Amino acid sequence: MAQAAPKQFLFVSQRDIVVTSTQGYSIEFKKGEPTHVPRAMHKEVLDKGIVAVDAADAAAVTVEAAPPAVLVAPEDGDARKEKIVEAIRATVKRNSSKDFTAAGVPTAGAVSALTGWRAEPSEIRAAWAEMGPEVLAGGSK
Repeated sequence: MAQAAPKQFLFVSQRDIVVTSTQGYSIEFKKGEPTHVPRAMHKEVLDKGIVAVDAADAAAVTVEAAPPAVLVAPEDGDARKEKIVEAIRATVKRNSSKDFTAAGVPTAGAVSALTGWRAEPSEIRAAWAEMGPEVLAGGSK
């Protein structure tokens, strides 16, 4: 019986970045280029917004369809809040425990990864409080 080849752990970043681990790994990602990541670093690269791809799909990755790597935060307070609310809704829909604080509020890292710019925890908490229980039910205001 032939043994299956080991599964490749490929990840693709939407920007050029180097991720360094406390475990002694340092991996350079080039925008749109599938890169092998050891299992010990999976959580760290996922936390940076780098996505996993199947080895068979790695050749089909297209950078053109990806959003810009870094967006400038809106200067208008209402526009900024609107983008934060959209990111919160997407975080709730994804429903990953690592995207929420112990208090059940989306983390700044999760929201910032979706907006493309640094969202402050105080902004997220304020938007979350205004959104209320309808967020958990999947409704909209």
